Amino acid sequence: MLLRRDSGNLRIKKGLVIGSNTEGIDERCHEAPPGQNLMIFEVDAAQISRLDSVKLVQLMKRLLLAECQMVDIPLRAVAVPVQITVPDGGEDGRAEWAGGTASTIYLPSRLSIFQSKAQNITERSVQAEIFAKSGRGRKQRVKPKLNDAISEALSRGGSYIIFCSYPFTGQKIKKLRKSIESAIAQTGAVPSQLAKIDVYDANKIADWVNTHPAVALWVTSSERRRSASGFQPHEGWGRSPEIAMVPWVGNDARRFIPAGRVVSDGEPKFQRHEGWTFGEAAEATRKHLSEDRAILRIVGPSGFGKSRFIYELFNGQDAIADHIDATAVIHSLLPIVGDEVAKLALEVSDAAWPAIFVVDDCPDDMHSTLAEITQRAGSRLRLLTVDVETKMQQVEGTLVISLAPAPDELIGNIVKGVAPNLDDADVRFINELANGFPRMAVLAAQRGGERRDAILSIDQVLDRIIWGRRPHNEEAQKALEILSLFDWLGLSGRVKEQAAYVAREFAGMGEDTFIEAIKSFRPRGIIVQRGDFVQVQPIPLAARLAAQRLLLLPDGKRGAFFKEASRELRMSVLRRMRWLDTSPAAQAFAKQLLREDCLGNFGALNSSFGSEAIDRLVHVEPDAVMATIDRVLGGLTLDQLRDLEEGRRHIVWALEKLAFRKKTFESAATQLRRLGATETESHIENNARGQFTQLYQLYLSGTEAEPRIVC
Repeated sequence: MLLRRDSGNLRIKKGLVIGSNTEGIDERCHEAPPGQNLMIFEVDAAQISRLDSVKLVQLMKRLLLAECQMVDIPLRAVAVPVQITVPDGGEDGRAEWAGGTASTIYLPSRLSIFQSKAQNITERSVQAEIFAKSGRGRKQRVKPKLNDAISEALSRGGSYIIFCSYPFTGQKIKKLRKSIESAIAQTGAVPSQLAKIDVYDANKIADWVNTHPAVALWVTSSERRRSASGFQPHEGWGRSPEIAMVPWVGNDARRFIPAGRVVSDGEPKFQRHEGWTFGEAAEATRKHLSEDRAILRIVGPSGFGKSRFIYELFNGQDAIADHIDATAVIHSLLPIVGDEVAKLALEVSDAAWPAIFVVDDCPDDMHSTLAEITQRAGSRLRLLTVDVETKMQQVEGTLVISLAPAPDELIGNIVKGVAPNLDDADVRFINELANGFPRMAVLAAQRGGERRDAILSIDQVLDRIIWGRRPHNEEAQKALEILSLFDWLGLSGRVKEQAAYVAREFAGMGEDTFIEAIKSFRPRGIIVQRGDFVQVQPIPLAARLAAQRLLLLPDGKRGAFFKEASRELRMSVLRRMRWLDTSPAAQAFAKQLLREDCLGNFGALNSSFGSEAIDRLVHVEPDAVMATIDRVLGGLTLDQLRDLEEGRRHIVWALEKLAFRKKTFESAATQLRRLGATETESHIENNARGQFTQLYQLYLSGTEAEPRIVC
């Protein structure tokens, strides 16, 4: 269903042939009129006919912006006032540009003036539109005058197009064109001085809409007042409570950290852990997204404001770059749309539509799939994905930005924006509770206005977020705390045995009771589900609950669980422990696991599970992990180190993290050097040798240890 230029003729693989005169028409692909294979939110003429006058003008503006973006016409070429009651002089919108392509299929010339009509039009009524108001409806012998829009179009060789929401037959459109020509001739002007006179009826508008998926999605969503198959335009996305009910608060905190950032000569050389302000990040991001096939990856803990950052990039004309517009945005939540997002992305990519895909809750595997689709030959797609973490740091064509915790000032401003009546004491308590997580602050502030006197301590704030007005239930609280010990826990389907095992062996309660207790917290917004797995969010809440439960568990029970539970459950606990680095109980448990009879031996370090466990425990007890690696590997000869094969990758990753710390730099660098001398991973760049040599670069070395010259 693609429309291409070929030897002076337009070819359509499937659908209706529009014409053969292609002189000056841009060669980019366009969707032909609807065929047998429909998009999941394809628009038809009936939907266009149901638009009122305001929506029709809004649609016209979106189409003009999308059409310009399709062929790299600057978006400033489009002018469409949204005040439809203002006298328009025969014009409701225009596209006007110089240079580049001379025309497109729907913009016949470099000056294309549009008149919007959300009503049935006749030959007589369309003639009346051509004349200036002083000459309308009067029986006088004086020659009628053209309206300003037609006069300008004639003088500049532009085009005049009626944009009507009613469907017409081909014969009626032909009569309407002749009627416009006749009206122009009555004034003494020459109709042929116009590049084109046309009437876009509901059928042609629907065809045009379907060449721009984001616009089609907007029409479908506007009519149904719900997202189409889980996909939303930027406007629909903005109706989500996390955006609509929470005022945007700007801040100069440097919490947007780009991966592999190179500091330019004219830029202050901030410390490595500092990043961009919102303004700097927005500017860099828009510049990156100005190119086709650009990819942006935003990562950070749940509740850090990743999605809101992307939303605000496109929110407001003043903030939009010349080649990026919110009308091209298609937002989706991966848990809702599933594999449909990849199918739609492939269709959009191969049709060369300039859409911007924003995919929330998108793990690395799906990101990789979507990135490959985005970078297909001829693609005009741009991809933005969001998730909690990623192993993708420096990938060609991809800008990766991680979010750091929000500073106290920003958290306080967010709290005041959500609940202006909270006093300073309440704000301080919520600030401490949030621990840099804006979502945590919002949850607390939204409930703080009801009974401010109840927020007297962090524990009471936590209790308020978890329970609200619901009666406290000790058994449900226990289930929530135990769930918090796991990063993700299988609750249903093929992994339901995970919940059954944890309920039986860890919680000491029945499976049904455990699952029912977990599900009871969903309305509170602190349980997130991805497929068959569940997780407590935000992470500060989960970390605090997990630390509390870990403190209550006997050492024997923790040890027995780690020996008897499945690998998936044990690894899930280890992934959660990375957030428990301030918990004495978690640190004690880490040291217990690092003993020689558990993970602290060569066999364990040289296994897939043991080495990955070591990599996870770095976040909790880095000194103990470094001591363990030194003890196990430090006394081995180089020949013996070559036997470290299965566990090498994760051990190198662990040493990379340890080398970043000034305290453990020398020990970690020494072990990386020894592993580099016995390198067995020459096929990858970030092997032990590569990581070791990177440490001794003057800039971006990957460590906080300061360089020093040794004479």
